[in-house]
Amino acid sequence: MVEWASRWRRSESDPPLAENLASIDRYRTVFLGFPIWGTDLPAVTRSFLRSHDLAGKIIVPFITYGSSGIGSSMQSVRRYAPKSRFAQEFALQCDQERSTLDRLQRYLGALLTPI
Repeated sequence: MVEWASRWRRSESDPPLAENLASIDRYRTVFLGFPIWGTDLPAVTRSFLRSHDLAGKIIVPFITYGSSGIGSSMQSVRRYAPKSRFAQEFALQCDQERSTLDRLQRYLGALLTPI
């Protein structure tokens, strides 16, 4: 999964969106949520930003990440939406994968411990 995400991130091609938001013109504020992929935007978020004109809109970013922090994601958002205004981003570290792995290892360790 990490390699797949890395290939999309490095690629300059955009994955297709299921649909474009034709009515986005009527909004002044766009809440833009995304996880960090290898210290940057996911390719699908890049696709969204490239295919929608957000000029003059306020973008409110909310971001989740594992261990790398938000990396260069906000520089990328600003690059793909240069005529937008930005609220301070909200970033949240989500260590679900690590805690899930820890729980699984404890479970398996207990399971394999002789009774």
